[in-house]
Amino acid sequence: MSARLMTIGRMARKSGLTPRAIRHYEQVGLIRGLPRTHSNYRVFDDVALERLRFIARCRALGFSLREIAAFCEVTGNGDWTCVQIEGLVRQHLNLVEEKIGELIEMRKVLVDRLAGCTGEQTPDCQFIRMLEQEDEQRKRETTALHGPERGEIQN
Repeated sequence: MSARLMTIGRMARKSGLTPRAIRHYEQVGLIRGLPRTHSNYRVFDDVALERLRFIARCRALGFSLREIAAFCEVTGNGDWTCVQIEGLVRQHLNLVEEKIGELIEMRKVLVDRLAGCTGEQTPDCQFIRMLEQEDEQRKRETTALHGPERGEIQN
C-alpha cells in the first residue's frame, strides 16, 4: 500500500492552515516534508497532515510554538506518560489565567474611562486627554525612580 502524497496546497485545504503557516512549521521543525519532487514541489504524507491538524488544535487553545514543540518532543518517541502532558498543560493554563486577569483589569479601566466620555462632537476627548496625562505621570514616576533619560534635560 503506497502513501498518499499531497502538495502544500492540498495540505493547506485539508488542514485549514495556510501554505505560509505550513512552510513555517516545516522550517521550525514541527513537521517534516518528504524530499521534493523532480518539479521541486514540497510533498507531504498523511502523517504530516495529522501533525498539522494537531498543531492547529493546539494553536486554537493558545499554545505557543515552543509549547507545541514540547508536546511533540515528549510524545515523539512513544515513551511518554499523561503526567508529562499534564505538566505542560498546567503551565499553559497558568499563563491563560494570568492573561485573563490582565484582560479583566484592562476591561475595568476601559469601562471606567468610557463612563467619563461625553459623546459630544468635539475634538476635546477626555479619553485621549487621560491617556496623555497617564503618559506624563508614567514619565514623572520613571524619572523619580531612575533619573532622567539619557539626553533629557531636567527643568
